[in-house]
Amino acid sequence: MPKLPDLATAMAKVAVSGYWLTEAMKSVFITAQGPIPIMNARTGMLMNMTAEPAAYGAAIVAAHALTFLLIAYLVTLVRHGRRGRGT
Repeated sequence: MPKLPDLATAMAKVAVSGYWLTEAMKSVFITAQGPIPIMNARTGMLMNMTAEPAAYGAAIVAAHALTFLLIAYLVTLVRHGRRGRGT
């Protein structure tokens, strides 16, 4: 897949867990198989695939999960508080 535009890559790094899961999987695959040649979409030349460290990707996914759980908890507290006051 061609490289995403810089803005899209920045947004993916902040908000999309799938981006980090893919980076972690690429890292594990590179570690297991060694250098993996891929074609650079811009130049047409072969280059080695790169990826962020797997632990870094896993940490970002864990942070996303904790953030989403915290948001769900806070929404539940607000909804429960409103329901309790109305009764």
